[in-house]
Amino acid sequence: MRLLKTWVYLLLVFALWAIIWAEAKILAEANGIRLGALPAFLIALPFLTWMMAIWKKRKAPTGDQVIAKLEAIASDTRLSDSVRQEAAGRLKELRAASSPAEI
Repeated sequence: MRLLKTWVYLLLVFALWAIIWAEAKILAEANGIRLGALPAFLIALPFLTWMMAIWKKRKAPTGDQVIAKLEAIASDTRLSDSVRQEAAGRLKELRAASSPAEI
């Protein structure tokens, strides 16, 4: 769901940028100014910055968060035995890892 939200935001930002670019081009050409690549980049810069800020907010979960999630799955009685056993096996592997970077 989060990934879908991010793509929707990116699509909306692109649509806004396209509208602003079209308006700027129409206004510039109406005044006899040929709008080149540099003004296009300058117009798009705030939107590109905003898109990158959204993208950077998405962070990978830490090792502790992964372990906590696997513990919750392994102890959830509503799930099937095979799912709980798989989570318990992966939990053992993660705990046996020598460094957090391997997680």
